[in-house]
Amino acid sequence: MPASARMPAQSIPASTLLAAIHDARVEDVVMVPDTHQRTLVELLIDDPAIRTVHASTEDEAVAITAGLIIGGPVSYTHLRAHETR
Repeated sequence: MPASARMPAQSIPASTLLAAIHDARVEDVVMVPDTHQRTLVELLIDDPAIRTVHASTEDEAVAITAGLIIGGPVSYTHLRAHETR
């Protein structure tokens, strides 16, 4: 598909993303600090129903999440999205 035919990216409110995370019954969120998604990160940290784990790298975040999933709780790895061309 040519670049001109793609729909432009649109932002999703952090509260909508948090609601989807709750709907998926996520208990743990493993993340690499990211200032671009600060609003969602702050909501996750302040949410008493979700345990947040901060990793140093994306590789470390994925490894921690894998361990959590093996242990049983529903876990989610929160990584910054990069646009690719």
